[in-house]
Amino acid sequence: MRKSQCLQLGLMVLALALAGCASPEHRYMESGMKKRNNGDRQGAMSDYNKGIELGRKSEHPDHDAMSYMHSDLAYWKCYELNDPQGAMEDYSEAIRHDELRGYGLSHLHSNRAKCMEEKLNDFAGARGDRQLAKEYSRQLDKRIEADRAEEKRRQAEAARAPKTQEGPSVGELNAEAARKKLKGMMEDHSYKNTPYYGNGCNGSSSCR
Repeated sequence: MRKSQCLQLGLMVLALALAGCASPEHRYMESGMKKRNNGDRQGAMSDYNKGIELGRKSEHPDHDAMSYMHSDLAYWKCYELNDPQGAMEDYSEAIRHDELRGYGLSHLHSNRAKCMEEKLNDFAGARGDRQLAKEYSRQLDKRIEADRAEEKRRQAEAARAPKTQEGPSVGELNAEAARKKLKGMMEDHSYKNTPYYGNGCNGSSSCR
């Protein structure tokens, strides 16, 4: 898996982890994930569909959770339920919800292209999705580099600033903890144990 894809997965996990109080959609997503990991696909699908229905009715849906649930459903429909058209609909919804953050667009388009090519013989559509995946990956690389540059700038400013007795804010502590967690995930490859690694790749060798 390319480094940028690993960072995408890590950022998506952190976005969910740092989102604050769990939404109803998020709770159904977590419940569905547990059932999926225990081999209860039907139970997981039921929870995902309930969470998605709540999100559709909400004025402020949890876009991260919605994208995750649609992505899992898309994989099952494509490779296990012989419903590639249904998979296309779920992939499109996963992409639509992720567009508000953009962290997972590259591998969502890659996964949709793979399903489109293997199950629908839509090679032209698959090429288009792969081109989008590459473009979003490049965009994310630029965002990551810009964030790193901004972080270095903040650190340099902090080093030049006079020392005070006042400690860091809660937000600063949370942000620093998130950065350390993501760095550790990249270094020890523990991102492979995160739900988004399984969601995006689902064991596919093409994602590794």
